[in-house]
Amino acid sequence: MYMLEKKIGKDAADKLRKAFRSELSKAVNVKGESKKATVAARYKYDRLNRLSFIAPHYIFKQHYGFEGTKKNGVNMHLKATDVLNKALQSSGVLDTLGDELANLRAEEVLTAINFTASGR
Repeated sequence: MYMLEKKIGKDAADKLRKAFRSELSKAVNVKGESKKATVAARYKYDRLNRLSFIAPHYIFKQHYGFEGTKKNGVNMHLKATDVLNKALQSSGVLDTLGDELANLRAEEVLTAINFTASGR
């Protein structure tokens, strides 16, 4: 079962990575910034635990926005672009991941149940 779940997680991470990089290339004007961003599947106890966005800090500032004073004393205001949410929406990975994991884990639960007849 672990290998099937690992395949599902890898496929979902690949699909989300492609959408994430695509949305970044639309939002960020600097070339090559999308190559530094990735998505990784994380496992705990041989089960898919989460999909993690991995990117430099300025990508997250781009997503959430930033208002404050920079190190050089310049006041700065960046509007939030919702890059992460747009990537999740455009990839559709949450629906497919939920369906595939539910089916896989339902099979695991059914095989783990020990059906025995009681003598009543």
